[in-house]
Amino acid sequence: LRALRVVLPGAGPRGGCRSAWLDYEDEGAAPTTGSLRAAREQVVAVVRRELQRGRSVVVGGYSEGCLVGLEAALRTPGVLGFVGVNGMAPPPSDEHVATTFPVLFVNGADDATIDHAAAARSLAALDRPDASAVAVAGAGHGLA
Repeated sequence: LRALRVVLPGAGPRGGCRSAWLDYEDEGAAPTTGSLRAAREQVVAVVRRELQRGRSVVVGGYSEGCLVGLEAALRTPGVLGFVGVNGMAPPPSDEHVATTFPVLFVNGADDATIDHAAAARSLAALDRPDASAVAVAGAGHGLA
């Protein structure tokens, strides 16, 4: 498995001590288009570099990184799969050009930050037969 790379991007500090990928217009609103584009392109660059090196790539993400990582994976042909934890899927887009690959969402059933039912609906909206969502009973946003 030397040729396998798992890309698990981490967000840097944003707006003080909060570690985040995205900016929001308002509390509870969708992320700004510019912040999603910038974050996505950072991840796409890493994934493309690994693919160009001949490596197999699986992408993952936690919380905001779930949305950013899946958005990047859906725009990068050659990705083998995606695993997201406690996050949402990006809205469907004609720019999602990646071929079919398995997508797994694992969300805490008691997550007060990301509602597991809303996360499952966001994933279902992508209309991918290879996608599934699992809710972990008793788990919150940290799955603890």
